[in-house]
Amino acid sequence: MSTAPTYRLVRRDVEPAVAPQLDPTQQAVVDHDRGPLLVLAGPGTGKTTTLVEAVVERVRQGAAPDDVLVLTFSRKAAEELRSRIAGRLGRTVVEPAASTFHSFCLQVLRGYGVPPGDALPRLLSGAERELRVRELLAGNAAGQGRTTWPDHLRAALPLRGFAREVCDVLDRAGERGLDPAAVRALGHQHGQSSWVAAAEFMTEYLEVLSLRNEVDYAGLVDRAVRLLRGPAAELCSRYAAVYVDEYQDTDPSQEELLRLLAGGGRLLVAVGDPDQSIYGFRGADVRGIIEFPDRFRTVTDEPAPVTALRVCRRSGPELVALSRAVASRLPLGELTPRRELHRGLEPAGPPGPTPEIRLFSSVSSEVGGIADLLRRAHLLEGIAWSRMAVLVRSGVRSISTVRRALVSAGIPVSVAADELPLSRDPAVAPLLRALEVVAERLRATRLGREPTAVSPEIARLLLTSPLAGGSPAQLRALGRRLREIDRDLAGGLARPSATLIADAVGEPSVLGVVEDWIAAPVVRLTRLLAAAEEIGSSGGSPAEVLWALWDGSDWARRLAGAATSPDAAGRAADRDLDAVLALFDLANRLEDAQPRATVDGLLDEVSSQEIPAAPFEERGGALGAVRLLTAHRAKGLEWDLVVVAGVQEGVWPDVRRRGTLLDADGLAAGVPGGGPTTASLLTDERRLFYVAVTRARQWLVLTATSGTDDLAERPSRLLAETGLELPESVTSSTGVLSSASLVGRLRRALRDPEVSEDLRQVAAACLAEFAEAVDEDGDHLVPTASPDRWWGLPEWTPGAVAVRDPDKPVMLSASAVAAFDRCPRAWFLDREAHATESTSTAQGFGSIVHALAEAVVVGELPPDVDVLVERLDSVWHLLPYDARWQAVRDHKEAKAALQRFLAWHAANSRSCVSAEVDFEVAVGEDIFVRGRADRIELDADGGLVVVDLKTSRNPPSEERVKTDAQLGVYQLVTRHGAFAPWSTTPGGAELVQLRKTTRNSVKVQRQDALAAEDGWVDDLVGGIATGIRGESFPARANEGCGYCRFRTSCPTRDEGGQVMP
Repeated sequence: MSTAPTYRLVRRDVEPAVAPQLDPTQQAVVDHDRGPLLVLAGPGTGKTTTLVEAVVERVRQGAAPDDVLVLTFSRKAAEELRSRIAGRLGRTVVEPAASTFHSFCLQVLRGYGVPPGDALPRLLSGAERELRVRELLAGNAAGQGRTTWPDHLRAALPLRGFAREVCDVLDRAGERGLDPAAVRALGHQHGQSSWVAAAEFMTEYLEVLSLRNEVDYAGLVDRAVRLLRGPAAELCSRYAAVYVDEYQDTDPSQEELLRLLAGGGRLLVAVGDPDQSIYGFRGADVRGIIEFPDRFRTVTDEPAPVTALRVCRRSGPELVALSRAVASRLPLGELTPRRELHRGLEPAGPPGPTPEIRLFSSVSSEVGGIADLLRRAHLLEGIAWSRMAVLVRSGVRSISTVRRALVSAGIPVSVAADELPLSRDPAVAPLLRALEVVAERLRATRLGREPTAVSPEIARLLLTSPLAGGSPAQLRALGRRLREIDRDLAGGLARPSATLIADAVGEPSVLGVVEDWIAAPVVRLTRLLAAAEEIGSSGGSPAEVLWALWDGSDWARRLAGAATSPDAAGRAADRDLDAVLALFDLANRLEDAQPRATVDGLLDEVSSQEIPAAPFEERGGALGAVRLLTAHRAKGLEWDLVVVAGVQEGVWPDVRRRGTLLDADGLAAGVPGGGPTTASLLTDERRLFYVAVTRARQWLVLTATSGTDDLAERPSRLLAETGLELPESVTSSTGVLSSASLVGRLRRALRDPEVSEDLRQVAAACLAEFAEAVDEDGDHLVPTASPDRWWGLPEWTPGAVAVRDPDKPVMLSASAVAAFDRCPRAWFLDREAHATESTSTAQGFGSIVHALAEAVVVGELPPDVDVLVERLDSVWHLLPYDARWQAVRDHKEAKAALQRFLAWHAANSRSCVSAEVDFEVAVGEDIFVRGRADRIELDADGGLVVVDLKTSRNPPSEERVKTDAQLGVYQLVTRHGAFAPWSTTPGGAELVQLRKTTRNSVKVQRQDALAAEDGWVDDLVGGIATGIRGESFPARANEGCGYCRFRTSCPTRDEGGQVMP
């Protein structure tokens, strides 16, 4: 019979970590063994190492490990301190008690503030605390609770912004040790009714937390301080030494905690940097570190000594010099005499590239330039992705845009889960907007009213989202079709297409007369919304309603399929899936916490996640990825390459005052209006910028946009304070260094006639090598290098249906001839394939001006600008402008255009015989031209002049007008009798540019009369007819290419280089 093996655990001897080599300033801190000491530690000066060695030295001198207390501000920093101390001592220890302030306060509460057998109070996150406040405010608004708010504040009670101001008041009061009675007294003293009401609310809030056995962060420290003054007083004499990291981030309540634990001249070492005090908005007070020597005096009542760590091991000379330039503008208060002691750092870090500023013409080119920089650093310089970071001022404003650009460029990116609020993640925006529509319908049913109509913006977002799967072309076609229907029903002007589409989402019955392929997105969306509404109305949970939206579309299948791809699209799909899963996780957690939760409750919970769940906590990023984070979160971290992005004036520094309704900062100061001044806010922004630029070990790049017009964003003044030269011009975009862009350049070299044959051969060889390269699984590494994947190489196939019936005449218009002459390809895509349409506002602007001009010519309206503007005002509101400022701007331009027309009309010496004249005439064998002339006039010689009124902002050049196809066609049809009742002799043609002036009069561009022998227009029209019959539509470069809607797929353009001509 076999016996079971036995195992014995054997303790492995742990060799103590090797002692680091300390510089004299570090050694002086380690040797300090009595009384308070302030250690000024700039970035990269080894403060963590110094703290570890000081604790180890105290233990070696005989102090028990649990008699040494180390306090810091993040769990990650506390864990690192514990790990390194244990490593230096050569044993695993629970103590020294390296912990966060809040963790220590929880220990005090657990040991002295909770009766035996009772549960420890639950610590609320920032988002949970705000939710509690909003619930109480909602009750106050409904007349419930003890708090009576002043009349001028009652309208603000339901607003989330007001709830955050109340949270600020609670924080400032807790940090300053102000109980409700003290807040009420300050309110009465200064005549601040809002503070009196806040005191009542504070009492109500604390009672609710007590009933729920909950505590918030500010209340936790306050309770610990109260316990140390009573039941926990024994702790005040327990610690032989107290060390505090990041002392500049302490608030008054934490300072009081330290005074109880280590005041009175005991051993207290505070390590920090006043230049890095960036949490003032959370209550941190930089005066705590600046005035430390006087606030923590020695046993002989002398100010505490001050020393500084002088050697910067993180960065080389250039980065240190830059950081010194930025720091030089930061005030030190009472520490000013020690300015040189603190800021005179000796660089000992590795050298690197010269720090630089890069300016770009737009945000899109800026993020593209950042992506290119990171790829080049990785591929050419060998810097690992995980050793690079992009820092921004505002996560909400910038992170989503930068992340999308980096992911699209194939760069792995890590963003902390609470850095970008879920409510602002574009991946879940369609689901959240759909939930809002469903919630409104459920709410309307419950209250017995009609639901609020879906807005045009929300309708478009949902219809073009993966939920409905609509394309812009389908929406354009649907808009045209609905306008036709509406015009027929109304018997006049149709409503804007965006409004009609939104109405169809709410009432889809109108789609019965619309073609199926056009109506399909609306049908899919309305079915999804109806299914989700049915589940919600029958008592389904928010998670079930959300699942009905998600499962009812093929979005999940498409995302899952795309996520398996190794390219940028796969990484983007994987990230989007993570966001969707996070939304479902939130819905499930809400259901667990509130079994009767509603869809409205889920939406509120999502929006409340705008506050990070764990203040001061730094979560680790994904391995092998570039970190994308705010400057606040970057504090305490470092990377080889750091890009500080979006350093714009008005964004960084951001000196806007916040929280003015309740004046929380004034309450903290004890005086109304005693909050931060603009100068102090600017100082805070400089400190944050200083933190950002000091995160780089070797390479620092600062980026911003710089436009050329007066309204463009400007680079921040902070850039000039770095001592670096501002570039004289913006950085040109060269494309991101990636396999796709390299393949594109090689392919372009293959077909460029100006490239030498030798270079073409090299390009062909490189493409062949790329196309054959495979990984260990046999998958192609650069699949786009293979000609099998290139567009345009297969033989063209004949169309099943002719563009024009070969048995019928070719029918043209003057504008069609002009469009074909500019670019046959654009003409085909626009006029035949209907791949685009002019914006309805641009069409409406021109149509209204033309109609009013015609009314003046035919005598329906007098040539009086006031009368014309009155008629203009009566229809202007029908134009579907996206923004009011656009409508106001264009209305002013329309009025100016009418004034110019009337002035030109009155001064015109020719005889105007008619306006808006329709014509159709044969101009060649089986070639007809038809259209409408804006205005026809007779000159003194009897020649007929066609005038075309233009409302475009971009008139052609004078040279171009001489052979303008549209004007030439007008003269050609005149010769062929289109206007025979008046004349068949061309007298020339003119463009009257109603939006342009020349020498204070309207700009008129004239084409001279066609002579009898001039045949260029005949040749042009004949050649176009031949091209249409032969279905030849090549791309043709012209002066309008920069404005063409099809340039991204045009072989004559760089951005359309993937298409073969």
